[in-house]
Amino acid sequence: MTTDNSGAELLVEALVRHGVDTIFGVPGDTGVMLYDVLARHTGHLRHILARDERHAGYMADGYARTHRRIGVCEASSGAGAVYLAGGLGEAYAASVPVLAITSDIHRRSRGSGAIIELDQEALFPCSPAGPTPGRSTDPTPSPAAR
Repeated sequence: MTTDNSGAELLVEALVRHGVDTIFGVPGDTGVMLYDVLARHTGHLRHILARDERHAGYMADGYARTHRRIGVCEASSGAGAVYLAGGLGEAYAASVPVLAITSDIHRRSRGSGAIIELDQEALFPCSPAGPTPGRSTDPTPSPAAR
């Protein structure tokens, strides 16, 4: 399925490989590469457009509850990531499996005061039961992602 080694391509491949067939979200400027890849994989992964990111989080929660599988939502950085918090908080409180994917500004723009810059790691701290979220600083894919 891979046509390039971009992070977006590897992400979509990993989602499909793990049985994800639906993602809820709103296209944003920092997620353009992801949406380009999603457009090439409509046979494997369906994108459902939410009115805004708040709805995407709740839609992923509802999907997970009704389909008994992980719900996936996507948002761009900044306010998009903040808007996911309500739906993710609801899912977390009810132990519903939801994966949130957020994009970020370019590394060279960090600390520049970009309007959509936000410390997403502080906004979504890891739980003791879950994996540690992180930001990749290495542009090469990990061996597991290849």
